[in-house]
Amino acid sequence: MINYSKNNKTLNILKSKNIRNMCSSELLKGVSTAGEILILGWLLLELNQSPVIIGLGIGLRLLPLCMFGMIAGAITDNFNRLTLLKLTTLGSALIYTTLGVLILFEIKSVALIFIATFLNGVLWSLQNTSRHAFIYDIIGPNKLITTIGFINISNRIGGIIGAIALGYLTDIIGIYIAYICIGICHTLSIIPLLFTDKTGDYSPVTSGSVRKNISEIASQFKTNSNLVIIIILVAVLEILGFSHITVFPNLAKDVLKVGAVGFGIMNAFKSIGGLFAILLLSNLSENRQNASIWFMSILGLGISFIILGNATDFIIAIIAITILSGMTAVSDVYSQSIIQKSVTNEFRGRAMGAWNLAIGFQIFGNLEIGYLASLLGAGMSLVIHGIGLIILGIICVLFLKNLKKI
Repeated sequence: MINYSKNNKTLNILKSKNIRNMCSSELLKGVSTAGEILILGWLLLELNQSPVIIGLGIGLRLLPLCMFGMIAGAITDNFNRLTLLKLTTLGSALIYTTLGVLILFEIKSVALIFIATFLNGVLWSLQNTSRHAFIYDIIGPNKLITTIGFINISNRIGGIIGAIALGYLTDIIGIYIAYICIGICHTLSIIPLLFTDKTGDYSPVTSGSVRKNISEIASQFKTNSNLVIIIILVAVLEILGFSHITVFPNLAKDVLKVGAVGFGIMNAFKSIGGLFAILLLSNLSENRQNASIWFMSILGLGISFIILGNATDFIIAIIAITILSGMTAVSDVYSQSIIQKSVTNEFRGRAMGAWNLAIGFQIFGNLEIGYLASLLGAGMSLVIHGIGLIILGIICVLFLKNLKKI
């Protein structure tokens, strides 16, 4: 029997012009985001075979989140979020296009890639914070998980297209054309935002200075224990669970023996797994125990790591990657929702800044898993992280019961 209430909930969300525009923008952004990570890892593998260098390169994209995450949150709470999103996206487009042109003329080095990646990471810290806070502005708390899910579905569909198309373009033409295409997609993703309302019904009234905003969120850390626990949990989860992308290039080339096209297919299934997981989430009630689902995703992520770490067959690896990406998608949606619901409305931008600071800790996981892979191999490094994730999930289920009330 068809559940019409669920269908109506979906249709009501998609009736919003602002949500449709955000979905369109994220579809194009998904093409470039998936392609960026894929191409960055493959380019560094060509320039330097070390997994540590690959981990450092991917980590440099996240380092600005650690350095400027709190500042980005304070800025997001003090300026128009949609304007910030458009300007920073345009800045990223310029960086990618310039990098593609430089590579076309054989101007490429590890140092150049590191600088471009870091600069884009600075812009990304503002993009990430302003985007997530703006979604809450236009939809509010009651439909937040479903809305984040739909916007992430658009991003994942774009990711499937981007991973396959850019992997193919890299294989037959070269990396430079992939970077130029990423820049073009970033630019095109701004167009739907031009037709989006600048503020929503839940937009807070901006007041005070950036410095005052930072001091206020610091005081929240002293009084809001749930906020602190969420930030710590996200940081640990980033180190153990989201740093796996560091070993993907080596896993593809050295273990599974596939080229750039096969590597692109692996990344496409990362998006496919996330897509299916988010589709399932969209059918769940917003009133379910969100933290419990989040904790279960951590356990599932650990199991998928162990399967992938032991895989030598491409099909088995693809299945494990699909499960893995589904669990990371669930974790992302619920952590973004729970952290915004853990604070009052005026602190949401800064809460997302703190969330970005936490995901910036992935750089330490990138370096650590890259070092493990250089010593023990890509497969064993994934198994070790999988065991760590299972232990983390058990700790969450047993001891973090207060988060289930949010």
